Amino acid sequence: MRTIQTGSSNDLVLLYLVGQHLDADIRRALGPGPHIVAFDDAQGQTPAAVASKLGLDRVRSLVTIGYSAGTQAVRAALRTGSLPLTERLGIVVIDGTHASIPPEPWQIRIWQLAAEQARRSEKLFVATCTAQVYTENLPAGQRFLSTLSVLRQAIDPTLAPSAPPDERHEGDLHVYAYASKTIDKDAHIAQQREVLPDMLARHVRPWLGRGQGLDELMREAPPRSLGERALAVMRQKLGQREHGGENWGEVVRWALRGAVRRVDGREVPLGVLEGDWCAGSVGASEAAAAFPGEALPPWRGAVWELVRDAREAGTWREVDAYDPQPGDLAIFARAGEDPKQGGRGHVGRVARAPDSVGCFATIDGNVNDAITQVARQIDLDADPVLGWIVRTERRGLDAQEIAQVSGAVAVSLDRMARDLA
Repeated sequence: MRTIQTGSSNDLVLLYLVGQHLDADIRRALGPGPHIVAFDDAQGQTPAAVASKLGLDRVRSLVTIGYSAGTQAVRAALRTGSLPLTERLGIVVIDGTHASIPPEPWQIRIWQLAAEQARRSEKLFVATCTAQVYTENLPAGQRFLSTLSVLRQAIDPTLAPSAPPDERHEGDLHVYAYASKTIDKDAHIAQQREVLPDMLARHVRPWLGRGQGLDELMREAPPRSLGERALAVMRQKLGQREHGGENWGEVVRWALRGAVRRVDGREVPLGVLEGDWCAGSVGASEAAAAFPGEALPPWRGAVWELVRDAREAGTWREVDAYDPQPGDLAIFARAGEDPKQGGRGHVGRVARAPDSVGCFATIDGNVNDAITQVARQIDLDADPVLGWIVRTERRGLDAQEIAQVSGAVAVSLDRMARDLA
């Protein structure tokens, strides 16, 4: 048992078959909040035993992570129930979902069940695989089902390894199939050294953040801009879905109930509670994050209005002229239309800033019928990024103001919950 980090929260992350060469990358990916424990071998100790050794009588969020054969320890813990008392459970399996040939029914069902629950945001489930199917052609008595074949049976028969990877995202289910040769040692090693830290940063850290109250988030890293505070609200609402029909349900009403439109120089209520709601989620999250007396941008129901307002306010930035920060807005074309010209568009709030090759993440309303975190690349999206809207201009806040912001967000969320009840 190797303790990578003693955290400040009641969250616990366990990794199996992960050596100390990744410790720094893991800390960087997950941030200072969770307790992080790793085992160099594939068996390690059960999550319940680890929590007991750390003195964690109750774990708020538990994430069990297996690489390659280490996935067997994750599977065993799920099958035997050797988990501590926990409020939320996350599962990450990196190129390790093997099974016997023919598979025992439970070897498939355990991942099917995890996927079903993750689609409903009852769990986090992240799974990756490569195209290494040589294991299915070994001599009799040695062969076993490849990770790709197991995920095809458990989650999606159309999963096709490719570069960039073939992806599936539904609620808190995230599946990636990476291109490789049939026998590919380097690709398997890259799954640990490159893919594992990336999955932690893309999916595990935001999911852990959702387990925190906004007061905790602000104490850990007090957000000083409206955009950062609104991003915290969006993280809290990740996974909330439409229900009762397309563009309908509580989360849609939350997004649109305060939207206004400029008519003859006046801002009048939009007056709709169903319809496209990505732009509305921007205004709703900012209204929830505001503290008393703070001036807010108009709450809009259409992306073209956000673009027009930003140009008038001087907060519009062309795509190649600005490095967006978490909390800023990313504006996309939609179905070939350009919101800069009054056409339809899409908007997401930047959750992870673009890296050196343009990979970034947004949290969006109205993606897969829910508030969803989306992995993106500036030059590769079918509907391209057209520009950015700055929402992260900062000013210093003293301790009293930070407390006021935190309290106001909590009150706003409580008020919305009562309004929608």
